Amino acid sequence: MKPLEQLQKSLKIPLFIEEPQSINYLFDINVSAGSALISSNEVKLYLDPRYFEFYRHLPFVELLPEQIPFPEVVGVDSSFTTLDRLASLKKLHPQTVWEGLSKPIETLRLIKTEEEKRKLRKAGALNSLGHDFLLSLLKEGVEESELARKLHLFFIEKGGEAFSFEPIIAFGASSAIPHYRAGSSKLKKGDLVLLDHGVKVDGYHSDMTRTVFFGAPHAELEKIYHIVQQAQEKALAAVKPKISSIDLDNVARSLINEAGYGAQFVHSLGHGIGLDIHENPFLRNREPSALIKENMAITIEPGIYIPNLGGVRIEDAVIVTAEGYEDLTNRSKSLKVIPC
Repeated sequence: MKPLEQLQKSLKIPLFIEEPQSINYLFDINVSAGSALISSNEVKLYLDPRYFEFYRHLPFVELLPEQIPFPEVVGVDSSFTTLDRLASLKKLHPQTVWEGLSKPIETLRLIKTEEEKRKLRKAGALNSLGHDFLLSLLKEGVEESELARKLHLFFIEKGGEAFSFEPIIAFGASSAIPHYRAGSSKLKKGDLVLLDHGVKVDGYHSDMTRTVFFGAPHAELEKIYHIVQQAQEKALAAVKPKISSIDLDNVARSLINEAGYGAQFVHSLGHGIGLDIHENPFLRNREPSALIKENMAITIEPGIYIPNLGGVRIEDAVIVTAEGYEDLTNRSKSLKVIPC
């Protein structure tokens, strides 16, 4: 059953949606603005002239009117509709009773359809090729920002739409900053190199991180590399339906804690991935907890960061299967030394 049909089946009152990502998800289109009024037996997709002609062939699309005819009671997605927007709707349509509904679209988006999984695989495959491309560019004196620019061109030429996020390409001590952005640092012998990147394909995102050594590894960084590698392997082995997000995070975190680096694992284990680069479920060791289910798409990305020295993160995006997981970014995670 398609997501739109699932939504209709679950609705007790009509639902009004204005959030573009939800519109794109339900109708398999690509717009930055629009609205939809959906009930159990009727669908209306309202688009302005920028998009109407392109999508007018759809059976439920209409040109956005000056006034949308609302029924007596309408629900809105309380996850996205702000209080200001709700007040505006009430003022413009005082005859309508407006009710907040809790995450009606987000709940559907947690479980990926076969078509969504196909798109995620396509994005993951291109992202993995991007990693290979970056490794081929590592040479003494190359700048972080130069790698980012060349990676962007590589993705576009191979059919990608855009970066999923500004890539984190960090040399040396900069790798200890989890959300670092590529700057003007030049690669030198002995540097640790952290490569975290993603590409959007057919509207869906990918995400992967690898950490490599440019020359002989520093002893402590080599040590934490193996700890992170073991933590990721252990967490991946634990991926399965019905494990909680807290328990999954703790699988990796407990190993890192026992190794004495718990304070240096400063972020959650991972997150959902799909139409957005970061979406539910979030894998963290605190409430609210989420139950991992078959056909969810998540990342597994433990890391250890030592200020003024360097950081190691290893990340893969996976689809949860009945027995475990399908890896979408399956490049080697063995310790890699790039000869200088």
